[in-house]
Amino acid sequence: MNYKIIEDEQMLIYFMDTVLPNLKQDECFYVSLFARKKYCPELIWSNDKTQLKRLTCNKSNLISKLRQLEIKVGNYSLGDREVPQESLVVYIHPNPRSQTKAAKVLLKKLADLIADNAHGYNVQQEALSAIQKSPGSKYYVDFDFDLKDKSTISKLKNEICELINEDAIVFIETRGGLHALIQVAKIQEPYKKYWYRGIAALGSDVAGDCMLPIPGCVQGGFIPKIF
Repeated sequence: MNYKIIEDEQMLIYFMDTVLPNLKQDECFYVSLFARKKYCPELIWSNDKTQLKRLTCNKSNLISKLRQLEIKVGNYSLGDREVPQESLVVYIHPNPRSQTKAAKVLLKKLADLIADNAHGYNVQQEALSAIQKSPGSKYYVDFDFDLKDKSTISKLKNEICELINEDAIVFIETRGGLHALIQVAKIQEPYKKYWYRGIAALGSDVAGDCMLPIPGCVQGGFIPKIF
């Protein structure tokens, strides 16, 4: 039996077609697979978030890259224990990452490591960290709302829609609440001065260039979906 990463391929394709932007020549998407203790009480020996894999991709190979994560159960481990399926969640930055910026960050990082005569570092992991920290084109501001009572989602959506034109918003329901992706280029003039402050005041836990649970994929026994 293998781990399951993609749960609803049609939802994933819809997300790719309607939310993920087209990449510029030097850009890529950054994806991370985590095991999370809060999704699975069995992980009492672990940190809340343990990164299992991370990768870069484009829209044409995202599905195949996710399929490559669907390895035999037990091949993801924490210490000497296998990672349970129900702990898994896969994230993406919906804003692309700039490999040009990342190359500059990586050059400086490696130069510093060499100058300090450091040992034990991993060049591949340093490169992936540089890519994650190097945003490219900024299409979205992501507001992440953790909700104790998910029956309040409709009310929250209505409150957000009063603060900005609806065609600039993508709502994604997650296991613990709601992500509101605001497409900056579509914000209409009457809302431009106040939209950010207004939405943030509704109680978002994080706002900005967030990592997003991928619609159609695993998230602790839940499948994130686009409204």
